[in-house]
Amino acid sequence: MIDTRVCVMAKAPVEGQVKTRLCPPYSLAEAAILASAFLLDTWLTANAAFERPAVLAFAGALSEFPKELAKVDKFEQRGLDLGERI
Repeated sequence: MIDTRVCVMAKAPVEGQVKTRLCPPYSLAEAAILASAFLLDTWLTANAAFERPAVLAFAGALSEFPKELAKVDKFEQRGLDLGERI
């Protein structure tokens, strides 16, 4: 049997650094709130897909992530750009 875990890759939902193509009509703050909500939704979906909990590959300061992800298994992404980090 294969032991499978889902890895969710995410960068910190920091105002002015995420979902900026949504601005306008949204403000930078609203776009960051949306990014945070999207991340939590993705996290919940990933955890529902398998018996083992997902792991978070994060970029940015952990303090900027939703508090709901504080105790999850995680590791920091490495690389200069998304292609290297994947």
